[in-house]
Amino acid sequence: MVGKQTGRIARGIAALVGAALILSTPSAAFAQDRAAKRAPAAVKDCPTKPQIGESYNNRDKPLALPSVWREFASSSKDWIAVTTELGAVHCIDTSWFIVADKYEQIDERFLGFDWQGYEAWGYVLIDTSGTGSSMETGTRPVFSPNKGQFALVQFSESGWGGFEGFAVWRSYPGGLTPVHVDTQIPFMADWKIDKWRGEDCVHLSAIPHDRITDWDNLSKFKRDPFVSGAASGWKLTPGNTCPAY
Repeated sequence: MVGKQTGRIARGIAALVGAALILSTPSAAFAQDRAAKRAPAAVKDCPTKPQIGESYNNRDKPLALPSVWREFASSSKDWIAVTTELGAVHCIDTSWFIVADKYEQIDERFLGFDWQGYEAWGYVLIDTSGTGSSMETGTRPVFSPNKGQFALVQFSESGWGGFEGFAVWRSYPGGLTPVHVDTQIPFMADWKIDKWRGEDCVHLSAIPHDRITDWDNLSKFKRDPFVSGAASGWKLTPGNTCPAY
């Protein structure tokens, strides 16, 4: 258990490196503008070895990118290279990833995709502003109504998810501020962000393990509600009532 908790904390802290997330309608001109700067080549533009020193995937080929991504990105066995706003190339280490899917162009600045590895999985968010950066968020963030904040929750029994915990982040034009990070959430299954209520409260839910008799049909089991709000320092609390100031 100590090892799992340490892993959750380490991944939670590591995932705090990022930038502002402002969700909007994807733009076709966006991809064309970046592609016109310089088409990246992951084999040439990224390091010869992954950050962890060696590959932990058994792929013989690079991850397959969708056609729209190939206008501004490329992949090698251990990297995805993306052209940034300033024409630089940002490299994402994919040496852990066996497969990746659900590639998306979130808006004119951000890209993202799901990945799976050996008993591990997550979501990578790529910020193409400036010279580029990327961060592991575990799951796709859920944004507040005005898109100025986002929350995410991800928890697994193994402790090998990409984030492992609950977090609220605030975005602004020049970057990202962690508002609240909790890597010791209750040991329950199928944690979800259900909705935001305004800008100051998040509704979540999960299922107690002793309630589950069929893991293939989690939707049929009653979920326990939780809230997290700015008025209480974003502390995760059982119930449906948002904290008051």
